[in-house]
Amino acid sequence: MCQATQGSEAVFVFVVRGVQCLLKRRGTTFMQEQCNGVNKQGERCNGKALPDSEFCIAHDPKKVIAIAEARRRGGQARGNRSRAKRELEGAAMTASELGGILALTIRHILAGEQTPGVGQAIAALSRASLEAGKSSDLEERMSQIERRLGRQSG
Repeated sequence: MCQATQGSEAVFVFVVRGVQCLLKRRGTTFMQEQCNGVNKQGERCNGKALPDSEFCIAHDPKKVIAIAEARRRGGQARGNRSRAKRELEGAAMTASELGGILALTIRHILAGEQTPGVGQAIAALSRASLEAGKSSDLEERMSQIERRLGRQSG
């Protein structure tokens, strides 16, 4: 906590949960400045003003661009693409892992937490992955057979 004087008032700045708070001492009590912004109902905002502003973070005109960018990034992080990327990062999946994902997807669709379109996409990707796995297994078997035949004829 740091202290400064502003005219006849003492001003204290401290941090609560990572947010700076400003208190002004008026007489014997401390009061944090109230935001001068107006809410949707046309009433004065009940939020507390930032230390360097007369507005809270939601109403501070200096922070509009930063808040819009944070909202945009937050929306992207919650999208299906980034959610799938977080959940499915890593190496190729086994058939049983794909089966588990399909079962989980079915549950989410039945619960209304995912759309059927997402389920169709996951099913199509699972089929493609399984086919690629079969092709890979087939290629491996053929190369083993070719190696054995090469040893026998050599």
